[in-house]
Amino acid sequence: MKIMDTPNPELAPIESEFIDNKSQIFLDLDIPLLLNCTVKRFKDRIVIETSNALSKKEIIQRLQELKDYFSQDVVVRTTTATVVTEPDKGMRTPAQQAKRGSLSGRISAEYVETPYIVGASNKFAYDFTRRLLMHTEEGQILFLYGDSGTGKSHLLHQLANDFLEMGKNVYLTRGNDFVETIKARYLAKTDAGSRKKSFLAELRKYDLYIIDDFQYLYQEQLLKFIPDPLFEIIVQQLEAGNVLAFSSDTPPTFANPHFYERIVNRLIAGLVAQLELPDMDMKRAYVRYFCEKNEFSITPEMEKYIFTIAKNLRTVKGILSYCHALHEQKDLRIDKLVEITGKIFGGIGAVRKSTEQGIVEGVYSLLKEYYGIPDETIKKIEEGKQVRKPRALAKIDSIAYYLLHDKVADRDYLKKYLHIKYNTEGYCISRGEEFYNTMIQSVKDEIEKILSVDTESIKSGQGALWEQ
Repeated sequence: MKIMDTPNPELAPIESEFIDNKSQIFLDLDIPLLLNCTVKRFKDRIVIETSNALSKKEIIQRLQELKDYFSQDVVVRTTTATVVTEPDKGMRTPAQQAKRGSLSGRISAEYVETPYIVGASNKFAYDFTRRLLMHTEEGQILFLYGDSGTGKSHLLHQLANDFLEMGKNVYLTRGNDFVETIKARYLAKTDAGSRKKSFLAELRKYDLYIIDDFQYLYQEQLLKFIPDPLFEIIVQQLEAGNVLAFSSDTPPTFANPHFYERIVNRLIAGLVAQLELPDMDMKRAYVRYFCEKNEFSITPEMEKYIFTIAKNLRTVKGILSYCHALHEQKDLRIDKLVEITGKIFGGIGAVRKSTEQGIVEGVYSLLKEYYGIPDETIKKIEEGKQVRKPRALAKIDSIAYYLLHDKVADRDYLKKYLHIKYNTEGYCISRGEEFYNTMIQSVKDEIEKILSVDTESIKSGQGALWEQ
């Protein structure tokens, strides 16, 4: 990994080292953002080169630690030059082509090219992915869960790309595609017999096996055939020393009973990490990245508006795209931005209203997943195609009303959402409490996290425009 250069400090570094997960510098310092940087040692200083401006800023924050480690002045700079390495094959120059691993599936170019913003809400999960890169020869499971837009897919796609850059093979699929593959490759039979053995043998060669949107597999009524092949794939890949990674809207303990304990136990025995919605610093970092990349700027008032409207970085990007379009039209004004995006994202009033609605929807979503209520059942009730509620649906409606009737100011909205008649409120509260007390503690803990949302803190955190 090291190259000795001409020992002339005025012209070239004495020594250069590309930092991968086996580099001693990385192992000693344990700074994930040093990965894929180049450390150049001169007579009077150390220069750390990175191709990522955001990484540069984060590394600079650890400058004193780096100076103490190298016992020299340290300079951090960005460079467009890239160096690609393969494990145990030394350092390669930019002109050399790296032998990438093989990929089944498609990695989003946007996810790879866009820097992954790391903050308090996702650092734990991000560190887990770096840990996997250091132990690629060990069979392990990574399970990421969190709300939509928290960056689960982004993180998994970057992990997949990192594996490929290391010469490892990657299988990347989504929950719905996994189901279709199982039907066509695992369950299907030919004249010569089952195709199952050849399918499993093919999967064994993949060092990393990813299923994005894992919660799709929780549909008990429609997917009763999934647990057996899923269990066999998990066991096989672990025994082969391969890595499995999953993403889901809910934790692995929310899997329905048809998943069996043998699957859930293996999932929770792995690395399980929750990704939460980004904080203000993460939103601010993404705004800075997007504006620098597209060479324009926004006013502090526009920035506050974006922070107020956008709950996740996906929405931040969406609003910034409108900013960019208005900039190119030479019409980037706060009133124009509010006029356009308010129709799409709901505006300030919608943010205030959606705080309570988000609590309702969050609790209901957890209950729906826990009891395995398919969306089709709820849709039939809403469309009037089914008058009588199924018992399980009536149960979660009662639990939700018991938990939320004192939390939500708009009772009419709550009753309508839960299809509860006015003369049954007391009954729902009583029965809801009874049902809630029988639920497992891990689900109760997740519900309590949602119920403990402080509206006042959201007001102050979302930005000054909340009151306007």
